Amino acid sequence: MGSIKRAAVFVWSMIAALVVMDIYLQLAEIQTPMETQVDPALGPTYIPGKPIARFNEGFFIGSVNEFGYMGPAIPPRRRAGERRILLLGDSFVLGHTVLPRHYFGRYLEGALSAATGAEFHALNFGKADFDLGNMFQYYEDFAKQFDHDAALFFLREDDLLARVGQRVASDLYPTVRLEGEKIVVDKSFQFRRTFRFYKAIEPLFTRSAVLRLAFNAYKVLDGGGMRLVVFDKFAAIFGSGREAPPPPSASAREELPALSKAIL
Repeated sequence: MGSIKRAAVFVWSMIAALVVMDIYLQLAEIQTPMETQVDPALGPTYIPGKPIARFNEGFFIGSVNEFGYMGPAIPPRRRAGERRILLLGDSFVLGHTVLPRHYFGRYLEGALSAATGAEFHALNFGKADFDLGNMFQYYEDFAKQFDHDAALFFLREDDLLARVGQRVASDLYPTVRLEGEKIVVDKSFQFRRTFRFYKAIEPLFTRSAVLRLAFNAYKVLDGGGMRLVVFDKFAAIFGSGREAPPPPSASAREELPALSKAIL
């Protein structure tokens, strides 16, 4: 009986310690909980008003605006004389490796305003790992509702090739495909087991900073980055970790997939 009591005391002490740590991490803004929730139409989307503190990939402290995208809160309807550009792309466009005041969209606004005399806003609709298909779907189902003069899609070569629209986890995101000459957005992910599982654990991950830290650690391990974390500049001595994927072949460069052509 004594051993059971000691085990129970240990378990409850660990739980209490983790709760205290979680509160401290959030109040000190060292780590915030997960900033996304899984929407049945869009996949993982930002929670409006959610604060974000990130130190695992650059240095970022900011928050999601009230409309559910990053950057200043610009409403869907624009005022007379206001000009807008939508920015769509992957994590480089998202910009979680820089402070909000250093985001390239702010410099773009300043340069265009100075050149034209008009009030310009650049709205950030970047999402990590997006390729052309993902950007197209996100634009059609969400970003397009914001009045704009232009939408810029930031692409690199592999965003156009092979598995376009399938770079991110298809079990949690809509996918894009061609049916004849028609572009179709498939949202069947919402009926899959992975979606149901994430929706079940979502309340925990969107409230717990400790679980967010654990998820960050998992991504480091899964991406082969533990050597770099442990050994820093000496990491190469112990191996390079996961190998980078080979570049697209010459034949792949010559011919774009039909889906990429249809979107373009």
